[in-house]
Amino acid sequence: MKKSRPKAQKSSTTNPSEVKPSTEGLNKEQLAAVTAPMGPVLILAGAGSGKTRALTLRIIYLMERLKVPSQNILAVTFTNKAAGEMKERIAKLISHKNLAIPTMGTFHSIGLKILRIDGKRLGLSPNFVIYNDDDQENILKEILVEFKIDPTRYKPSLFAHMIDRAKNNLEEPSDANFGDDDFAMRARNVYREY
Repeated sequence: MKKSRPKAQKSSTTNPSEVKPSTEGLNKEQLAAVTAPMGPVLILAGAGSGKTRALTLRIIYLMERLKVPSQNILAVTFTNKAAGEMKERIAKLISHKNLAIPTMGTFHSIGLKILRIDGKRLGLSPNFVIYNDDDQENILKEILVEFKIDPTRYKPSLFAHMIDRAKNNLEEPSDANFGDDDFAMRARNVYREY
């Protein structure tokens, strides 16, 4: 496991040799990441190198040794599998203690949780719905029919792709770079309605 910035420094209050036996078997870099003083720690390592274990033990270390309340810890992963593994491992390690499991999840699930709680500040209802690909395609198909565009000739997925690209480029419907022909004008109208 390769660790980079910030470099782990020995804390004046923590000695890695005092770490609980659950850290036995960690290599030097993993142990440094787990026992680093308060602050950000970046772990760069390949698949199967023990990142999830090191991150799990880091969270336990923060809660047990550095007395960080679990509600002040947020663990964000890319996959549901990794989030589930971390939750399971932490639950097992703290099951006999009076500690709560910190907030953990994927970028998407954490973002969704934040929007459900604070979305009203943006004008969102806490009961908003996130459309899946099928929902998106059905709505686009309805829009195409409304605008008298044949959805068998111009697939809704084509418009979904164009709209997605425009959004990723931060283009509003009127600014979308779809070209200058009649189709581009119609595509902008579909985007605006969507």
